[in-house]
Amino acid sequence: MRLKRITWYQLMEKWMIKSAVQRVLSWLPKSYYWNRLLQKYVTRNLVLSEPIFRNKLADCRTHLDFYTRLSSSPKSEFTAFELGIGTFPIVPIGLLLSGAKKVIAYDIAPVLEPFTLKQTLEWFDRSSKEGKLQGHLPGLRPEKLRCIGEALAIVDRAPIQETLGKLNIELVVGDARKTTLPAGSIDLSYSTYVMEHIPASIIQGLLTEALRFCTPESVHSHLAGPSDQFSNDDRSINQYNYLRYTSAQWRWRNSPLIPQTRYRVTDYRRIFNGAGFEIVEELLKRGTIEQLRSIPLAPEFQSYPEEDLLVYYAWFAARPVRKVPPSL
Repeated sequence: MRLKRITWYQLMEKWMIKSAVQRVLSWLPKSYYWNRLLQKYVTRNLVLSEPIFRNKLADCRTHLDFYTRLSSSPKSEFTAFELGIGTFPIVPIGLLLSGAKKVIAYDIAPVLEPFTLKQTLEWFDRSSKEGKLQGHLPGLRPEKLRCIGEALAIVDRAPIQETLGKLNIELVVGDARKTTLPAGSIDLSYSTYVMEHIPASIIQGLLTEALRFCTPESVHSHLAGPSDQFSNDDRSINQYNYLRYTSAQWRWRNSPLIPQTRYRVTDYRRIFNGAGFEIVEELLKRGTIEQLRSIPLAPEFQSYPEEDLLVYYAWFAARPVRKVPPSL
């Protein structure tokens, strides 16, 4: 009887291979650069599709809705701060087309590239010419659309910062806990699928700085994805898979490039409250109890209520409940 030869990668789940590759890349200088090359030429997941474009515009509408409804003094032209501009800057451009006069974006690594910025601009241009953009952005100000054409005209030859400048977006690569923004200069502080990658101590520092550069009338809108993001590419696991591992086990399975903290809703509430914020509105989505109970929970998650563990999408709108001295 002839035995079929099984290679090592056939024994590993797809998500574990992805994590291992990212761990190796993390050892290289400019690891984000090499990861981008892998995404662009191997996995080819740096292509902006219409569903992603629509979903990001929906995120933009929600950030804007929270600001206009929950600020005690919303402005028709406001200044926004984005934590993590990401690969496709759809949300900040959508905000600018809907009334923001400027967006200052901080990212810890230079993840935005001309290749993905151009795709984003092309989608805005196409959607506008097809008459669809107004449906996605009800607050669209048509007179602002000219900046899309101006940015597209130089995106192939100009530095990213110059192209973004045509859109009134200022991109800073650095630590958002130590900005140089004037106190009280920001009306809306927001992030989209960023906080699930950041340790609690750093989130508290980010929120403390946000208290300084915002005003008591400002709104803080943050969308987190407390789900196993490896399940997006590996259908053999579900969004709760990472809850089966202890902290020690997860440490070497977690990706160093895109780490997942595994915080649950109650953890985020505690972080916001500890930093001096009141969560005034939440949008939560939950999976099924059958999906959750198919996972043997690690001891550190067994004390959480199932309603908490089920949440895989958590949007928090918050306002400050105390002031921080400008010197902090």
